[in-house]
Amino acid sequence: MKNTMKILNLSAPAALLPLVMAATGGIACAQKAPAPAAPGQTRAASALEQVTASVETGDEIRFVRPNELNKAVLVLKNTGKTPVRAQLSFGLKERSNASVPLASAGQIEIAAGGEMRQPLTAQQIGPRLGIKYVDWQLSQGGQSASGHASFAVLNPVGVTPGVQEGRFIFGNAGVRGYWPLELKESLIRAATMVGAESLRTGSDWRILQPAPNEYKWAGEDEMVALTAKYGAQVQYLFAYGGAEWTKSPETLLRVAQNKDEKSQWRYPPRLEPWRNWARTLATRYKGQIRYYEIWNEPDIAFFKGTAEQYLELLKAAHQEIKAVDPNAIVLTGGFTSVNHHSYKRDLHELTLREGQPFFDLHAYHRHGAFAQLQQEVDDQLIPLRQKFGVKEPLYFNETAMGREYEREYEMAVEVPKRLAFVWSRGAVGYHYFTIWARKDEASSATNYRMLNHDFSPRPAWVAYNEMSRVLRGRQFSHELKLGAGRWGFAFGGKGDFAGDDANDYALVAWTEDAASADAPTVLNVGAGATARVVDLMGNSTPVPVSAGRLVFNVRREPQYLVIDNAATRPMPQGALLEVERPGAVVPGGAQTLRVRLRNPLDTPQSVRLTWKVPAPLSSSAPLTWEQRIPANGEATATLPISLPVGTQSSTAPQQVTATYSVGDTALRAEAAIPVLTGVRIPAGDFGARPADFSLQSAGDVVNTNDIDPQTMHLTWKGPQDLSARAWLGRGQNALRLRFEVRDDAARQPYAGKEMWQGDSIQMALAVPGQDGSFEIGLARGDNGRSAVHSWSSPRGFKGGEIVSAVKLQTQRQGDLTIYEATLPYAALGLSDEQLKQGVRFSFVVNDLDDAKATAREGYLRLSDGLATQKDTLRFPTVVLD
Repeated sequence: MKNTMKILNLSAPAALLPLVMAATGGIACAQKAPAPAAPGQTRAASALEQVTASVETGDEIRFVRPNELNKAVLVLKNTGKTPVRAQLSFGLKERSNASVPLASAGQIEIAAGGEMRQPLTAQQIGPRLGIKYVDWQLSQGGQSASGHASFAVLNPVGVTPGVQEGRFIFGNAGVRGYWPLELKESLIRAATMVGAESLRTGSDWRILQPAPNEYKWAGEDEMVALTAKYGAQVQYLFAYGGAEWTKSPETLLRVAQNKDEKSQWRYPPRLEPWRNWARTLATRYKGQIRYYEIWNEPDIAFFKGTAEQYLELLKAAHQEIKAVDPNAIVLTGGFTSVNHHSYKRDLHELTLREGQPFFDLHAYHRHGAFAQLQQEVDDQLIPLRQKFGVKEPLYFNETAMGREYEREYEMAVEVPKRLAFVWSRGAVGYHYFTIWARKDEASSATNYRMLNHDFSPRPAWVAYNEMSRVLRGRQFSHELKLGAGRWGFAFGGKGDFAGDDANDYALVAWTEDAASADAPTVLNVGAGATARVVDLMGNSTPVPVSAGRLVFNVRREPQYLVIDNAATRPMPQGALLEVERPGAVVPGGAQTLRVRLRNPLDTPQSVRLTWKVPAPLSSSAPLTWEQRIPANGEATATLPISLPVGTQSSTAPQQVTATYSVGDTALRAEAAIPVLTGVRIPAGDFGARPADFSLQSAGDVVNTNDIDPQTMHLTWKGPQDLSARAWLGRGQNALRLRFEVRDDAARQPYAGKEMWQGDSIQMALAVPGQDGSFEIGLARGDNGRSAVHSWSSPRGFKGGEIVSAVKLQTQRQGDLTIYEATLPYAALGLSDEQLKQGVRFSFVVNDLDDAKATAREGYLRLSDGLATQKDTLRFPTVVLD
């Protein structure tokens, strides 16, 4: 096929501005909300609020290279009809949730419809690579407007031409073939700029073939040509059901009965037109498209057919595509989860059990935090594949974690975690979702985007670039055993941008345990090796090597350890400094930190440990500790710490820093030790004092509906949707609790051990000296009855006796559900004295709104360690007066 399409190459921001405004409804500059009007009044818009801001860099994707910082300019545009005169202040930061002092830039004036350009200096931007945010404020006459704009400092890696077979595929997802040409080119350029060599794309069948003999190929031709132009390959999403003429009478009847005309594309087509479509598409793009994914997420509402119907479509598409192009690679539809919706419970299993002859790759999607991905893959997905003897490799071709602006750095943290993990589990590729999303996207896809609506970058775009630089082209070598909650993966050999031979390695490591200290780990790399640590944004720090060993600090945020000329395969030799996880310290109380120190050398060494204790914590002991440790020996250092009476309680940890050095060698480490401060619960009647705990912000919410179109309406919409307050107190030989849950829709059809799937309180208590912890459920059923369940209890306690002992009263007042529970001390092995000394406590508020849903849609949580991985050490310690 000869393609005579004209391809545009846009590099100036102004060239794409009208298109982006049309696609998004205006320039997407994040503005802080103005102050609300008083009740009963309508607040008039201030002229200052008509100002928008962006950072221009000379590139439509707003980035500058480190040697071109002078190109960055803060541009303020007055979109109103009156001039703006105001005082401008601004400051730069590297985290969206950080605060930064704003420095005055003087008085400015912007004409109606005009703009003002404020150059950013190299000193303001700073020497570090990565994402940058400009916080700005205009103030005049008692009024103000403020906002933020982002740009990035990086060296794009690009795509290496001539992709080799048998290597792990770095990909991206999200570009649509039917989008305008200029928009597609900009997004393909942005994705390949940071190293994505495979683009998951496609157009709906009903758009490309609206009638039996009518085809509209222009958009898809452009997509294929543009992808080739930028050196990438197409992974084609072969979906969905076609136009009305492709449906059977039975399907059309179902559509009519369900009043589902707008989503009839989700229904399966007749096999004859489906086969013809597969054959036609494969013929047109033979040699240009190699990967075909058959439907998108058929295990949820994207496919409104049966498991058997999906298997028929997979088989037919595979046969037709392979008949035309034997070299084509056919993927299953990307499954969202092992846990299916009830109406298609066996779709995934049927595909794996009977469909293996009809796919070459097993596609899988799993959004959310790494812990969810890891647990599902290791505990469910891999065992399921083993059960059916699936040999076809996994392909994670859509997976990420979405976040709003304030928490968007967490998306960048997830990027290397997910890729390294699925690579280690035998996957052949990873596609980040998504490069960009329309501002009016009818799903949470807009939260997953790498680029904002105006093409300014988010941290994930920068993190993907550095991940490509360090890892792309290498081979997975081995997993590092770093201890509970810690993950490490090694990749070796020559990469596209780093590494020259088999003696070169790149390691990715981090800890999932927010309550654990940094773990300075010793690695034996051999004499002559050189190393450096690289952070997510690409900032590099040399790591000294002494006697063939180095120290790599495993932190909460992933880091890369790049090793060149290693004489041996890098393996952990244990921690140089290992922290015994400290207990919580409460106001007026004390705690002792214990650190195990190691001399990893074959000769005795004098070691030195220095403590740094932040206020309000304090210590009466010396802050420097020195001792001589035998060859390959260990020693323990301790430090008593205390918290003054009257200190405000907090569940956030304080960071005590321990700095350790081994003799005169370069083996040194600095570890941050998180110390939990306990929460003191005052005495007094519940109605006479504020709640002890209040959960009402986005940070308290864990939502399980991201991306699933069937449940998008269930995502958290604010405190009126779901929020909670809780009180604790001591009664007559009993622990008293009160929970007030504001929930716009109360549903609890479950009982017993399944109680957690409906509206309920899931609480846990760990009492010092007991072997295990209590996990107890409180619920108000749809029938109005109160119910208690015990999921677990310490050794020596019986769940049935606990359930019988707990007294629970519930009531529903409007949108408020109130739980009042009394837990006798005798049932818990508890006493007033223990409550005064402190116990670990946490709770989860489970939520189920949709009458059609079969499991909870999300939850509020006081802390980690209860709703997913069970870990009472992550609970706050509470002390009851």
